[in-house]
Amino acid sequence: MQPPLSRWRRTLYQPLPVAILAGLLSACLFVLASLWLAAQQAQRAEQEQMKVQGERFLQRLEQVFGQLHEALDKLEAQPLRGCDMAMVETLRQINFRYRFIYEAAFIGGGQRCSSWPRQNSFGPERPADIVGQRQSYWLNSTDQPDDNLAALLSLLCGVLAYYAMCRRQSLSGELQGAIRRRELRVRYQPLFDLASRRCVGAEALVRWRRTDGNMMSPDLFIPLAESTGQIRDITDFMIEQVLAQQSAFLRANPELYISINLAACDVGSPRIAPLTAALLARYQVPARQIAFEVTEHGLADIQAAQEVLGQLRAQGHRILIDDFGTGYSSLAYLQALPADVLKIDKAFVDALGHDAASSGVAPHIVHMAQALQLKVVAEGIEHEAQALFLASEGAHYGQGWLFSRPLTAARFRDLVAGQLDLAQALNDETLPAA
Repeated sequence: MQPPLSRWRRTLYQPLPVAILAGLLSACLFVLASLWLAAQQAQRAEQEQMKVQGERFLQRLEQVFGQLHEALDKLEAQPLRGCDMAMVETLRQINFRYRFIYEAAFIGGGQRCSSWPRQNSFGPERPADIVGQRQSYWLNSTDQPDDNLAALLSLLCGVLAYYAMCRRQSLSGELQGAIRRRELRVRYQPLFDLASRRCVGAEALVRWRRTDGNMMSPDLFIPLAESTGQIRDITDFMIEQVLAQQSAFLRANPELYISINLAACDVGSPRIAPLTAALLARYQVPARQIAFEVTEHGLADIQAAQEVLGQLRAQGHRILIDDFGTGYSSLAYLQALPADVLKIDKAFVDALGHDAASSGVAPHIVHMAQALQLKVVAEGIEHEAQALFLASEGAHYGQGWLFSRPLTAARFRDLVAGQLDLAQALNDETLPAA
């Protein structure tokens, strides 16, 4: 009688059992390999998703800190230093302007006031959670202060600020490379006459598509460029590109003009006037067809702004005050500036037809501009009712998605050519028959 081990060995060495065993092992290996590959793909997809979410979070964090610093700088620049109705109104304007700021407050001289006087979040006096070089921050998370939570939040804010700073430095280097390689693009936001609905010009806007294919918001890279000084290179690039792309078209349509935005450092330096004059001579474009826009935030040094804008206006350029009503320039400043046009900020146009306290700002700006003999451009018009109301109040021009989105150079030329062809066709129809 054969021992059991011999019988098992003889059975396993048969062709059929060996084939079955080999098939089972192959199936197991295939399943394990498939599971490993699926796990790797899932991990890679999760990493990509976390990377995208992290980028979005850092962008939003940079927006939050950017609005905080801008709002604090604005509050420091204004002369009020006491808790009266003027200060409360100033704090409310900060709330209205910056959507990430829920409450603004002033504490000093034994006085405390808030943009929400009836429901402010003041608690008992306590040390600041974050102490900066110029400002101190209090983190309000509950009705009662929690020292441990405040410490945790302070640590978290410090870590996030460090990562934001690292990303900012990386983004600055990437932006410098894009400027050097001339990867920035120009888009044209058409400007329409509100009465005739004809296109009379455009505002040149800068756009940046990064190497990964994502479009970077100007709200992120323009403030960065202003803080690093790269905005000068962007301004020079925009002036040169507008003339290179549209010089022939502007010469053929002398009634059109294109406006270019100037930053605060551009307005504070006399370099823009000779640079523009040289480029206009090269491309043979009249100065009246290139306008310049400056925001109220860029008018901090009013004396330097008067000189630079005066030089540009003396050369024949139109001067537009952009985002009027959102800065800190007074009426006296406005009268002293060599301005031709006021542009109403989109926030005031959006408020039309609502019960918001700012719904009457746009008509007030129009009437003030009329008294100063200035033209008015309304930004961000999205509804026909807004265009009709602004036209009835006396606004001359408008821009926004109601009329057109920002266009490439070729599409802007097609838009103007199309309306010219239509006007020619209408004129032909009115001619008497031969």
